[in-house]
Amino acid sequence: MKLRKRVVGVWLLGLALALAGHAKTPGEVEVGNVLRQATLRGLNGPDRKLSDFRGKPLIINVWASWCPPCIA
Repeated sequence: MKLRKRVVGVWLLGLALALAGHAKTPGEVEVGNVLRQATLRGLNGPDRKLSDFRGKPLIINVWASWCPPCIA
């Protein structure tokens, strides 16, 4: 019985890891696809809609405050 619980536990853990590996980040966009409508929050200015930049080159710098390589 104890062995059976371990086998089932390992199997469920493996299944969870396999499913988590296939999950996509919400809002993830494949390279070459069009971004969905979004509001960009400015650090020193007003919020802007992504559509405000239609037809213009736009660089979006995405980083996180908890990510040391992102801040460097």
